[in-house]
Amino acid sequence: MLGKRLRRWLWPTALTILAAIANILYSGVSFIYYPITLPNPNCYLTVGRAMAAGKVMYKDIFGQKGPWTYFLHWFTITITPNQGDYGYLIFDIFFTVLILWFAYKIMRLYLSFQWSALLTPVYLVLIMQPYFYPMGDTVEITCMPVMLAAIYLVLRQVRQPDRLVHWWESGLLGVGLSWILWTKFSLILLPGVATLVLITYVWRAQGAPEALRHIIWGVIGALLPTIPVIIYFAVNHAFSYLFHYYFVVNLTAYSPASRMILPLAILRGMTYGIFHNLTSNWGLGIAGVLFFLSFFVGPVAPRRWGDRLAIFLPFFAGLFAVAYPQYGGHYVYPDWVIAPIAAVTGAWLLVKAFPMLKGWQLAGRHLGFAWTGVAFTLLLVLASLNTTPRQSWLYNKDKPVFDQFVAPIRKDPNQDASLMLYNVMDQGFYYFAGNKIPPTRYFTHYNIKDKQFPELKQNLNKRLRARSVDYVITRHGTARKYRKFKVAKVIKKNYRLIKTLPYWGMTYDLYQAKK
Repeated sequence: MLGKRLRRWLWPTALTILAAIANILYSGVSFIYYPITLPNPNCYLTVGRAMAAGKVMYKDIFGQKGPWTYFLHWFTITITPNQGDYGYLIFDIFFTVLILWFAYKIMRLYLSFQWSALLTPVYLVLIMQPYFYPMGDTVEITCMPVMLAAIYLVLRQVRQPDRLVHWWESGLLGVGLSWILWTKFSLILLPGVATLVLITYVWRAQGAPEALRHIIWGVIGALLPTIPVIIYFAVNHAFSYLFHYYFVVNLTAYSPASRMILPLAILRGMTYGIFHNLTSNWGLGIAGVLFFLSFFVGPVAPRRWGDRLAIFLPFFAGLFAVAYPQYGGHYVYPDWVIAPIAAVTGAWLLVKAFPMLKGWQLAGRHLGFAWTGVAFTLLLVLASLNTTPRQSWLYNKDKPVFDQFVAPIRKDPNQDASLMLYNVMDQGFYYFAGNKIPPTRYFTHYNIKDKQFPELKQNLNKRLRARSVDYVITRHGTARKYRKFKVAKVIKKNYRLIKTLPYWGMTYDLYQAKK
C-alpha cells in the first residue's frame, strides 16, 4: 500500500526534497553562502541588474547567452533583497527536480521502481560533481530537463510502440525547444532531432494529417517562450541587436571551433570533440562505455536497426552540440543525458554478474528507508567531492576577498562613481562595489579573440583614454601590456594603482582615476 502511495505522490515529493537539500547545501546561490563569485552567474546577474536599471539587453549591455537566461536573473534581482543572488535558488531547485524526474522516467522504462528509485540519487551525485556543477547557476542546467524529456519520449516510443505521443506532449516539447532556442541555442540539436524522430513515428503509424496536427501543437507550444521575447525586443526596438549579438556573434566568434574551417570543425566535433568530452571525467567515461554498449546488449538495445538509429541520432546530436565548441568543465554538463541509459545497462550487467540480485526486492516502508539511507549517504559523498560548503558564512566568517578588494569603491563619497572591468571576468566586482551598473556595453572579459570582435577592446580603450570611468579593475601588469592599444601609457597617465589582490593564480589591480 505504501509502495503505491510512494509512486503517486510521495515519490515526486521525495525528489523535490532531495533536490532542495542538495541545492541548499551545494549551490553557490544558496542562502547559506556569501554571494557567488563565479564569472558566468555574475555575468547573468549583472545583466539582470542593468535591465532592472532600465538598460536593454544586447542593445545597452552585451551578454552571450539567450534572452530567457537574463529574464530569469532579472526576476531574481527583483525578488532578492539588495539585488542579491540567492533568489535564483528556486530556479536551481526547480530545474534539478525536472532533471531527476526525467532521468527516473527513462530508467523506469526498463527497470523496476525499486532499481529506478535507488539509482536516481546516484544520478544526482554524478551531475552535481564540482567539475560539472561549479556552485550552480549554469545555463546548461536549465536546458537539461528538455533534453532528457525529449530522449524519454523517443525511448518510450521505441519501448512501447502502441503508446504514441499525445498532442499535449507535442505542445510541451515545442515549449522546450523554444526554451532552449532562447536560452542556449546550440543545445537545440538533441531535442530537435528527437522531435523529427517522433514526427516520423507518428507519420508512419497514423498518417500525415495526424503528424501535421502534432506539429501544429508543437508550434503553439513554442510560442509560449517566444512571445515574451518578441514583446521585449519590439518594445525596445532591439531586434537587430538580438539577431547580431545572440546569433551572429555566438556562431562566428564565440568558440574555438568558429576559428576553424567549418567542415573541419564539424568533423573534429563529431570525432575528437565527443571523445575528449567523454574522457574528461572518470564517471562520464564509464557512462560513455555503458551508453555505447547499450545499443548492442541489455534491455535498451532494440531488435530493429531502425529503432537503434532512432535512439542513437538524438543522443549523437546532443553529444556533438556539446563537443563542437571544444570546452571542458561545466560546458560538458549536458553530456550526462547519457547516464540514465548507462545506468540501465549497468544494472542489467550487475544482475547478470550476480544472479542473486534478480530476486532482490524491497517493498513498502523498507524501500522508503533504503532510499532515504542511500540518498543521505550519497549527499555525504557529494560533500566530500564538493568544495562549495567551505565558502558558507556558517563555516567561514570572513567575507569574500572581492568584497574587501572593492571596498574603496563602495565607500567612495561619490555614490555615482563608475567601475569598469578591463580584461577580467566579472566575479562579483559590480555587486560587491555596491550594485554598480557597467558603464560600457562590453562589461567583462569574453571567450572571444580581439581580432574577431575588435569592438570589445575598442570600446574599453575609448573609455580609458577619455578617463570617463572612476575605477578600473584589470589583471596585474596590464599597465605594462597591450602596447598596441597604448593601454600602458593611458593607464599610467590617467589612473593610479590603489590596491592589488592575488586570488587563485590570478592577480587583480584596482585603479582610481587621478584628480
